Amino acid sequence: MMMKIITVMMIMMIIIIIIIIIIITIMMMMMIIIITMIVLICTQINTFH
Repeated sequence: MMMKIITVMMIMMIIIIIIIIIIITIMMMMMIIIITMIVLICTQINTFH
């Protein structure tokens, strides 16, 4: 019985870690996209002036 609880806890921990990693990677991607957009807009403005 105890072993079963431990294995379930381990699986839950692994799932939580995977979800956290996915969220972090999505956040990083969003940051990169936003930064590239800002850079593109800045270069556009600079070329106009």
